[in-house]
Amino acid sequence: HILPQNDDLQTTDGRLIVQHPRLSTLTRNHKIMFRIKPTGIVAVIAACLLAAVAAKYALRHVYTDAVYNKDISEATDFMKKRVVQYSTLIQSSHKTSASSFLYVDVTRSNRRVLYMAFYFPQYHVAPENKVAINTEHEHYTDWDVLKVNNRSLTPLLYYNLAADHEVFDHQDERANKNGVGVFIFYHYWLDNSLLLNLPVDHFMRKKRKTKFILCWDNVSGHLGKQKYDSPEKHAYQLLRFFMNENYLTDVYGMKPFIVYLTPGMDVRYLRRLVIFLERHGVRVKVGHNYQKGRNFWDLPEWSQIASEFAPHYEGGPTRSNLYEYVPRDPTWKTGTEYWQGAITSWDSRPRCNSVRTNQKRCGGHLKVPNGQVSPAGFGKLIKSIVANIHPMNKDRVVTVFAWNEWAEGATLEDSVEYGSGFLEQLI
Repeated sequence: HILPQNDDLQTTDGRLIVQHPRLSTLTRNHKIMFRIKPTGIVAVIAACLLAAVAAKYALRHVYTDAVYNKDISEATDFMKKRVVQYSTLIQSSHKTSASSFLYVDVTRSNRRVLYMAFYFPQYHVAPENKVAINTEHEHYTDWDVLKVNNRSLTPLLYYNLAADHEVFDHQDERANKNGVGVFIFYHYWLDNSLLLNLPVDHFMRKKRKTKFILCWDNVSGHLGKQKYDSPEKHAYQLLRFFMNENYLTDVYGMKPFIVYLTPGMDVRYLRRLVIFLERHGVRVKVGHNYQKGRNFWDLPEWSQIASEFAPHYEGGPTRSNLYEYVPRDPTWKTGTEYWQGAITSWDSRPRCNSVRTNQKRCGGHLKVPNGQVSPAGFGKLIKSIVANIHPMNKDRVVTVFAWNEWAEGATLEDSVEYGSGFLEQLI
């Protein structure tokens, strides 16, 4: 018998059947057999199985990556194509000119500035805000931490946005009188469900002087997990907001929809969401918050609106130059609009002591604000922005953080300490 090399062996029931094509004296049908130890067979079988599994996983991984990259590319191309079509529509239309606006029938200031104020809808009892805290209350809102902690701003009324419907009438009138044309309501879609939507629903119940848009706060946290697996369900729930007469709409029937967080945003999800909306007669312009913090000045190709988010500029909201405007000059292929941003003030000491937001290291124990709170400083910032309107900001949009972020010390609403001092700075 001729013993072949080890790599020519194939195992069957304790015997080795050797196919040895290198031996010219043997035909392919000749077989050379001899016995080996069973433990050797087990080792060979195990090695072969492991190799097979590894190969299968590697092939599946390569295939999955290829499909994923193809899907991403197709979704991005789809979003870019929509922007091109929109740009072509603007260029060929007589509805707008160099001196006219995309957004009409909306309140503007005396300087023709379109102010949009971020609106925090959390001030009401909601199931997601139920929490075990050492108080007699079963639910939590920011009012709870504001009342018992150091603060710079105290509201005239601790309102309940679920029950005090007249609050929206008052806010609508105050905003309109002082040149605020749009509320930017935060929109939450976590664990494939709407959250904290009741205030927006109440706001939509009647025709308002102040328009609104949505900013999708797509961040996982104590309220739930952000998922990107049910875009049609999400779009279906969005329809009632976009179809409301109070939603800001441009002269071409397009509705702005701002995404808060760009890293991790699945463009395939956006594509399916947009397609569903369009099949139901709703056309949206997807934009994003343009900021250093979290988004790293990202300008994604799926976005056509870059909206400056002032709290997260270089240095964050506690920066020493909070009231100094630093112009930027973003350029990206799909960009059609650029909105500039301001911040009223900052003092997040109440949030630092919140059991929900886990911001314990931001100075909640301090006797002085952990940021700057000054109506005059805010007025200086507004004047600087209005004097430096960017060429891409044809509608002279200035977003303001915020209308009512009381626990972060940023609000245009009247306070015990400053009255209407912040709101009166809008020009």
